[in-house]
Amino acid sequence: MTVRPPLRWYTLLVSAFALAASALVQASGLAGVPISQRIGPDEYRAAPSLWSVAAAPGKIYVASQDGVLVHDGAEWTTVPLPIGANATLVRRLPDGTIMVGGNDTYGRLEHDPVRGYRYVDLLASSGLPEADRRLGPVWEMLQTPEGIYVQSQNFLHLMPASGAPTRSWPMGPDMRSVMAFGGDLYARIQDRGLGWLRDGKLQLVPGGEAFRRMPVSNIVSWGGSRFVVAGDGVWRLDDSGVERALPWPDGELPVYLTVPLDGGGFAFSTLDGEVIVVDAGLRLRQRVKIADQAVGDLARDNEGTLWAVTDTEIVRLGMPSAWSILDSSHGVRGLVSDTVEFDGALWITTARGLFRMTDDGAGSVRSERMPFVQLEGYGLMADERAMLVGEREGLIELKPGSREPRTLHAGETVYTPQLVRNHTDLAITYTDKEFFLLAFDDGAWTIAARWPLQGMAIIDVIQTAEGEFWLSDDRGPPQRWRLDLVARERVAADAFGEEQGLPIDGEDRPKLFFIDGELSAWAKGATYRFDPAGARFEFSETPEWIAELVQPGKLSVIETTMGLFAYTPRDLMRRPASTMAWERVQIGGWSSTGFGPPRVSRGGVLRVPVWNGVLQYAPEGPVLPMPDLAVGFDQLLVQGDDGELRAGEIERDSLTILSGQPLRLRFTLGTLESGARFRYHLSQIAPTVSDWSDRDLTIRGLDPGEYFFEVEGQLPSGRRIEPLRVRLLVMPRWFEEPVLRGLLLLALVGLAVWVSRVIGRRRVRRVEGQNRQLEQRIADRTLELERANVRLAEMAVEDPLTGTHNRRALEQALGREWARCAEQGLPLAALMIDVDHFKRYNDHHGHLEGDRVLIEVAALLRTDLSVPVEILARYGGEEFTLLIPGATLEAAARRAELLRDAVERARTGVTVSVGVAVAWPSVAEVPSSLMRSADQALYEAKRQGRNRVVCADT
Repeated sequence: MTVRPPLRWYTLLVSAFALAASALVQASGLAGVPISQRIGPDEYRAAPSLWSVAAAPGKIYVASQDGVLVHDGAEWTTVPLPIGANATLVRRLPDGTIMVGGNDTYGRLEHDPVRGYRYVDLLASSGLPEADRRLGPVWEMLQTPEGIYVQSQNFLHLMPASGAPTRSWPMGPDMRSVMAFGGDLYARIQDRGLGWLRDGKLQLVPGGEAFRRMPVSNIVSWGGSRFVVAGDGVWRLDDSGVERALPWPDGELPVYLTVPLDGGGFAFSTLDGEVIVVDAGLRLRQRVKIADQAVGDLARDNEGTLWAVTDTEIVRLGMPSAWSILDSSHGVRGLVSDTVEFDGALWITTARGLFRMTDDGAGSVRSERMPFVQLEGYGLMADERAMLVGEREGLIELKPGSREPRTLHAGETVYTPQLVRNHTDLAITYTDKEFFLLAFDDGAWTIAARWPLQGMAIIDVIQTAEGEFWLSDDRGPPQRWRLDLVARERVAADAFGEEQGLPIDGEDRPKLFFIDGELSAWAKGATYRFDPAGARFEFSETPEWIAELVQPGKLSVIETTMGLFAYTPRDLMRRPASTMAWERVQIGGWSSTGFGPPRVSRGGVLRVPVWNGVLQYAPEGPVLPMPDLAVGFDQLLVQGDDGELRAGEIERDSLTILSGQPLRLRFTLGTLESGARFRYHLSQIAPTVSDWSDRDLTIRGLDPGEYFFEVEGQLPSGRRIEPLRVRLLVMPRWFEEPVLRGLLLLALVGLAVWVSRVIGRRRVRRVEGQNRQLEQRIADRTLELERANVRLAEMAVEDPLTGTHNRRALEQALGREWARCAEQGLPLAALMIDVDHFKRYNDHHGHLEGDRVLIEVAALLRTDLSVPVEILARYGGEEFTLLIPGATLEAAARRAELLRDAVERARTGVTVSVGVAVAWPSVAEVPSSLMRSADQALYEAKRQGRNRVVCADT
């Protein structure tokens, strides 16, 4: 055994790392947890038994009991394996091939643009004897220059790259792990150690016996050296032996799977539910427990995000990353309103009070709720002298080292205090009734002056100059207050409304913000800049970055050492000190909301309150470059004249199709970030850009011509996305060619001349006989007028779109048939028919397509209609009513089911729900009771899931 003792410099390295880790905590603030997303069975819609995970650009693959689960950022798809076999492994090879292993099977996953995913069984076509195909579960698949190795419970298979027949070696349960490194295959066999695996035989590496009883996760490389990730630490491996480079702090860890990281370092999982990151400097960078179950596998996508699977959950992890979050796992309770560092701790005000957060010395956080703030906390201000807390019951001051606050004001809510610009001994704050000027005198803060607000409801306070304060008012126009800070008196208070150029009658009151020495306001959907010379606001062009905000009416701007931050509850923007360009803050490919005031600590840590905690950004942390995103086609299908779909092909940014051929499109951004939306513009068809919608779009057949198609994408995180631009060339069919059209036009002209001559001759003969037929024509004219009157009456009761009766005709027919059935003792049936999800169909395909569907549904409902006994009418919108005199409940239900089935079988793209009611009319009852019963039955059909018939109680 060749195991070298650890060198002295390694011991020093570990000690230095311990000191560096301590310094890192101080510089980076408290150790937050990675931003994460948990995906459970209710979302991936499969049995909660997961084994493995692999990542590809814009796709994630998970091996599960039900097969392979595929996620594209929007939805989950399950690809089953043969005979319902479990999928125990999924791997993405360097060439992009997705390999899958299961119980007694392995193969690859292929994607057809029309039919979707399918599993190709490679074991079945391997030519191996039946005995060698009894693999048991497949545990690993690796690619080397020799080919693809498959490790299973009972065998090791090799599919040679040369195309030669598959080779097989029996393997027992002692082979615990197989790894590929530098073109070689390595394995660890229990009680023997770590070595090369050649032709199914193990040859120990120098010092490999050190791992005869020690788990090995993987072999990784950086700095030109090989390292073994093992249960007791990281070992350097070279031709002379092995030596331990980094021991684990806890002695031994149940290491399991390891993935390399860009720029060096690696992440690995443990059977105790942890994910651990070791950086390129061979330092334990991050250690997070994500589950009480084993973390069975790890994968890293093209955006640097880690994906982990436990037995039941899929976890998306933002690690390693400069971003982290302090949340409920650290004891944060309630919606966070503000943060500040004071007296060696982080203080947080929330809707549940005031919290003090400190490092617990073990890489986590100790949280303490302060008993002297029992209700909501609103804002904080602190320096080395004292901390001020604005809260529901007043304003308090806390000194360093003290746990007993001093009350400055009590009995009402006090909001966020802030220092007066260029003054360290003056501050301001406000309540619902008063505005306070605070002064630091004799080592303590006091209320130096106060002024009544006289009904104002302050949104925020902006300082623009010495003694000049602007107050945004939620009940009226903003006001400018001028204070004499020396005499501590208010000199002036002026309101700025309509007469001063600022509209105040919008959805929100004017919201003020101050940038680069200029005061501006967002009011009534526009930007207004304050002109000091004219003492009024002037309309100004809205900057592009403000126009892109989701909630510009709630904009606030804060100046920090990292530059300017602009935020609303749904937007977070930053303008670095080195540039004048605003950019949306990217949280490592994640999105959030509920943003509060950004604060930057003296150590350079950015903290931002969000809906579920406090986001932290440590500048010295790893910043992963986010790949550029662009809209692309995930699916581009062209429907032929035979109704079959085929994949369309883009050549030189152009797509060529025939006129009248529909397109079915699905867009993608190539990211696993959820919440993508798209909007499009099709020249000559849609004059403006569409509304934002989901990723699917159907384009009905277009006329011949050239169209320009542009699609924009949007993510909740606000990442920049390159639009998709395609030229659609719609070619004419043979009968639409210009030459043929010209010949057809000449033929039509000739036919028109001939017809006109024939008509002329007949007209002459008719004029000659007019005198003899004068009395007959008068009678004919009278008859025509009577028929026209009848037709006008019919048009008054006809629906112009579907050609069925309208609601007026229905009401007349209902009264007539009710009386007739009552007189003859017959039943009267009513069917209320509603097109399912018609609004969604209309929004997705457009109103013209929706009108076409209503016409087709009406035509289907007229099938076997007995006119004039039965009455079919459009009741309104997408609802139809069918009256059937003399029909029993059983007969009406059969008729309703026939109509429902006819619509479902037709290629209309929709289904219908039907409510059936039957009544035995009498003069003592009103006809509307029948319609109410049918409508209630229709409501029940929709509640039960739609596309069904429900009968009302007779």
